[in-house]
Amino acid sequence: MTTKDLIKKYIPVGVLGVMTIIIVLCTYFPPFGTMICEMKSAPGDIDAQSTYTANFSLWHVDTLKITEIISSKDKEKLEEYKKSLEEDNNKFKKLNHFTNTISIEDETITNTTTIDYDKIDKKELKKIEKNFSNRMIRIGVLKKIYTKNGATCKYA
Repeated sequence: MTTKDLIKKYIPVGVLGVMTIIIVLCTYFPPFGTMICEMKSAPGDIDAQSTYTANFSLWHVDTLKITEIISSKDKEKLEEYKKSLEEDNNKFKKLNHFTNTISIEDETITNTTTIDYDKIDKKELKKIEKNFSNRMIRIGVLKKIYTKNGATCKYA
């Protein structure tokens, strides 16, 4: 067998192998799309359910929407929790492209936060949130953070 024959035989196999690897990687780590992570608290006096929806392109998070639903029969605890949420989010109010709404209805608080990472001033965000880094807005890092905290994530 000559070198030319070997090349004709193994080049297509190599190309097929590389294509298979690319397809598998894009299936498990898609470069574009939406990732949805959900987390529920253990049953108790206060029940919390969180949903994190991240839209991303080329593994970079474009927008992040966080929805937290907190339920309790104790209205005083709900009011305290609402005040705590307002204090936590108050420092972000001056940022453009960061929106937060907190509403209380019956025995439920709904806290919705939307962050547009493409348009937000990252330098100002870094001043407010010392732990923030540009690395945190990569979809893989975000997924790792959420799963470490107990959320289950899937790509939509």
